[in-house]
This record gives sequence, C-alpha cells and structure tokens, in this order.
Amino acid sequence: MDAELLELQRLFQATQESKAKEFITKERLKAEVETEINRIGRASLVDIASAVGVELVHCERVAEQIVAEKPDLTFVQGEIVADSYWDTVAEEVNEALQESGQVVVGELAKRLNVRSELLTRVLESRIGKLIQGKLEADQLYTPAPVSRIRAVVRGAVRALTVPTALSAVWSCLQKQLREGDDASSGGVSGEGVLFQSVLSGLFN
Repeated sequence: MDAELLELQRLFQATQESKAKEFITKERLKAEVETEINRIGRASLVDIASAVGVELVHCERVAEQIVAEKPDLTFVQGEIVADSYWDTVAEEVNEALQESGQVVVGELAKRLNVRSELLTRVLESRIGKLIQGKLEADQLYTPAPVSRIRAVVRGAVRALTVPTALSAVWSCLQKQLREGDDASSGGVSGEGVLFQSVLSGLFN
C-alpha cells in the first residue's frame, strides 16, 4: 500500500511539473532554447522541445524568432544549426583532406545526414579559410592526388599506339590507381571526377 501511495505521489509531482512548464513565459522559453542551441551547435526542434520540456509548437515559434534575430543560425531540415557547427565540420574535413588528399562530399553528407548541395555550399564558403584544398563537383582534393593522377594519365596516353576509347583508358587507369591505393581507405571511389578533369586539361 505504501508503494502505491509513493507511486501516486510521484505521478502527481510529475504532472504538476509538466503543467508548470506549460505556463513558462516566452522570455524564459527563449532563454532555454538559446542555451540548448549554444550547447550543442546543432539540434532538431523535436530534441529541443524534449530537452526544454514544452510542446513542439511553442519551441517552433520561439526558434523562428531566434533564427530571425541571429544571422549565425539557420534552419536546416527541421534543425537549427549554428555557423560554429559548420566551422567545426570544416576543420575536421580539412584534417581528413590533408591526410588522405581527397574527400568525397556526397559520402560526408550521408554521414552528417544533410543534403549534398547544402554541404557543398558550406564547404565552398570555407575554402581558403578553414579548408586548404580545391572543390570540384563532388570532390574536395589537394594538389597531391592531382599530380599523381596526372602522371599516371600522361604515362597511359603516351603508351597508346592506336585510337582507344576513354572508357577503356579509365578502366586501365582505375586498376593502376587501386594498386597504388591499397594502403589507403579512400580508394578510387572519388577519383573519377579528378581523372576526367585532368584528362580534359591534358587534351585541351
């Protein structure tokens, strides 16, 4: 009986706390939402509503006001994202880029659960600042892989003695590039764009 009484008291207290949050002032709600955004840099409105403890519709209204007042915040696919979050992403991308020489934007977008077009714009605006590399199509790269591919392409083209389809040349080059990338995790999944760019440059 005592256990049942304690459970009823607990439920009553939880109900009272829930009702109290329903009457939270707009200023207090705004402050709590801002605190949550500043803490994590990126958060969905659903997560914020859960963390703050109010209905989603109230958080949406306050979040819209906050985003309108702060140019460093944007709505992205139901989430509020701060510029500082994208800066952190760019720094991590640059670190990976300098290590491997190339980063495929599409693969990164899937990992971050954002659209490729959005991520491309974000990274492009930070090239030369937080990212030291070049962006072409879906590929971020440094001069190192370009030089390597250029050397392989030139060697293959010079070795041709009869007219050959570019698809056949690429098939042969893919094998060579794979053999040269056995120790790397990147492979040649993103080098098609670089290959075509280098080949076009050599013939033009």
